[in-house]
Amino acid sequence: MQGLSEEEKMNNRIVLGQYKVGETFYHKLDARSKIFIFMVLIVFSLLTESIFFNLILFIGLSFLSVAFGVEKRTLVKNLAPAYVMVLITILFHLFFPPQGGTPLAEFAGITVTYQSLYLAGFYSTRMLLFVLATFIITFSSLPTDLIDGSIRYLTPLEKIKIPIRDLSMILFIANKTGSSN
Repeated sequence: MQGLSEEEKMNNRIVLGQYKVGETFYHKLDARSKIFIFMVLIVFSLLTESIFFNLILFIGLSFLSVAFGVEKRTLVKNLAPAYVMVLITILFHLFFPPQGGTPLAEFAGITVTYQSLYLAGFYSTRMLLFVLATFIITFSSLPTDLIDGSIRYLTPLEKIKIPIRDLSMILFIANKTGSSN
């Protein structure tokens, strides 16, 4: 970060879940549009069984993040909490492979199968995709805008007597409490 002003250095020090002021197209979108895009991304990712589809979405979102002004190093650092979950996912699939898998190798009594490697990669890329999408939506939206957008989507639930206004107040108070710490 040589040659950057102090303000530019501060703008590049963003953390997962933190809003960053920006003038990009995505920043200017309404929070409801961002939530809708996020939900479509999740649904498509959950409906596919292709690791390559999730990988393409992840790479695309990574490029979008960089286009929105997030440095690559910052992006990698902010995904670090997910790396532990990815490691656990990989180990789980390697230690508990599906029945009847095609063996690739055996090490210390553990048989690694093609299916276990595929599932480890599939669920790991899906998890990283969700974390990255969450990072992008919170990076480009004020928390209050996200709360307001979520409440607007949930408003039809008032017809079946779900107290959406109470939920709105709870989310608002949680946001204020979390931002004061």
